[in-house]
Amino acid sequence: MTPTSPEFPVSFLSPGPWAAPLPWVLLALTVTGLLFLIWRRYALPPLPALRQHAAFDNADLARINELRARAEDRLTEVGRLLATSGERVRNTPRLRRALDAHAAARRVHDGAGEDPDLAESVGVLVLLDLAEDHHARAVARRRGEAPEMRVHCYANPLHGTNTEQVDWREVGGTRVTAVPLCADCAEAVRTRRRPNVLPDRDRGRTVPYYKVPAERSVWAATGFGTLQSDLVERVLRGEHRG
Repeated sequence: MTPTSPEFPVSFLSPGPWAAPLPWVLLALTVTGLLFLIWRRYALPPLPALRQHAAFDNADLARINELRARAEDRLTEVGRLLATSGERVRNTPRLRRALDAHAAARRVHDGAGEDPDLAESVGVLVLLDLAEDHHARAVARRRGEAPEMRVHCYANPLHGTNTEQVDWREVGGTRVTAVPLCADCAEAVRTRRRPNVLPDRDRGRTVPYYKVPAERSVWAATGFGTLQSDLVERVLRGEHRG
């Protein structure tokens, strides 16, 4: 008797359509792996990643250096101005205020060390403006005049002293505060836009300077002298250290 073969379908015993290209697939995978190993061995090492915001940090540092150079020149100029005041002017309370403001500016400037701060650099210039204004009032008193003290832009003192009182409700806020603003900042506030405010660093974050808690910033606490008139006294007490 002839043994019978197992009854498997012919299609199961025959190679399928995928069997033919299988060696080529294995070859392609092998070549790919070899190429990867060669690339890992001879590829150039990756370039070190640049620190984020490096361009902005460099721009801020250049700005601070420019402000400090300007302050150094003005410290010398204002110091000479105060030193050459006449005897009758020298013994007046207004000149003493000018001398105190100059001393406060010098204290902040010299205390910055190797890590100058933008807000403090601006503060030095504001204090020197106060020294000049107090000197001008001391001199004018002899002629019966009383020139006005300059008032800086609350949003950013670098915007100058051509300011007006404006009711400011910050975008997204509900409280309204009357502060002196320059023309551009006043227009921004009236059209419900945020003005170009002076930034400051607070515990690793960059924020508008006035958002730093008052106990950590004499500039925020006084609005660079626009909210409180005792900026000079606070600085002389060392409160600018935060």
